[in-house]
Amino acid sequence: MHPFAPSSEDAPELIVFDNDADNPPWGTDMWHSDETFRAEPPLGTMLRALIVPDYGGDTMFASMTTAYDGLSDRMQQFISGLEAIHDFKPFRQLFDDDAESRAKLRTFEDRYPPVAHPVVRTHPVSGRKSIFVNPQFTIGIKGMDEAESRALLELLFHQASIPEYQYRNLRAPNTMVFWDNRSVQHYAVHDYYPNRRKLERVTIKGDAPFSADPIVGEDVVRSRKGARAISQGAHGGHAPKTE
Repeated sequence: MHPFAPSSEDAPELIVFDNDADNPPWGTDMWHSDETFRAEPPLGTMLRALIVPDYGGDTMFASMTTAYDGLSDRMQQFISGLEAIHDFKPFRQLFDDDAESRAKLRTFEDRYPPVAHPVVRTHPVSGRKSIFVNPQFTIGIKGMDEAESRALLELLFHQASIPEYQYRNLRAPNTMVFWDNRSVQHYAVHDYYPNRRKLERVTIKGDAPFSADPIVGEDVVRSRKGARAISQGAHGGHAPKTE
């Protein structure tokens, strides 16, 4: 069951996206693989169209296996063994700033703490490698400083936007799509607003992503040069204080 998405009252595992002028689409017009903030993200997703607008409302898909293959040999070697941190960051907007909401947010943070997944994921069936980072949930490269991490992630995020790696599903009533979240990302186009679109979605339980390449330790990834690197462990004497 998705911890944040709108769902059916009769079947909470069934997500229902029913969007129109009064309930605009939100949060899905970004390249992503579903729920990578989980330690075990979904294996796959099934999406069924019930009501479709006269135009628009398509879903775009990108093969992150092909995206990985499109990288240079040197870049493939560089990112192999790295880990990225994933977080439910877009859903933090759902919590207000009052005491009750902050307490509720902490409950979800305990339930879904930031998790590390390999940047290059090995598919458990095909054995092929794919890029497993996305702009919706990936917040950094483990062990890298923010500037290096952001530059690398932006390069990898861009791979999904290359048309040669994409497929666009044109919606029609009762169209059903089933995709593999382990190697595919998707982007729900919001061009149909304010017209109505209603979809049903279920996800299939997955397992922990793994890499066939040895994971590179954080101490190897982190720079050892300069005061910034040296202070990363000592924190210059800074520590949390209780009042």
